[in-house]
Amino acid sequence: MIGRHSEILSWRNYELIRVQQSCIDKCYELCIVSKPLWEYASLRADSFVATHAIEHIREHELEKLVSKLVVKSCLIEAPLGDEPKSWNDYQGTHILEVGWKGVDAIFAARGYKAEEKWVHGRYYVRR
Repeated sequence: MIGRHSEILSWRNYELIRVQQSCIDKCYELCIVSKPLWEYASLRADSFVATHAIEHIREHELEKLVSKLVVKSCLIEAPLGDEPKSWNDYQGTHILEVGWKGVDAIFAARGYKAEEKWVHGRYYVRR
């Protein structure tokens, strides 16, 4: 476990649209963004969490996003294999052209190391 809930001082959730939230904790803040996160100057926080999100963007967009992160750690989960996968016959919105090896390389190029790896996720720490 990364940390006990009582140690969380603030938790900012960025969404593209307002959706019903189940979290009512006073530390939680919903932020609706008007543009993709990689178009902001920088993203400063202790940690960055993206679960089932990166598979919906292109490789060059992920590179831009990671370049904007000013964080100590990242928890990333996505339904990817190690190698690139074609989403051509997929009936959803997954479009990421790289697998975990490519994602690992993108994070490594920005100074992150995968401290933990599992089938559909990574915990990256800035070296």
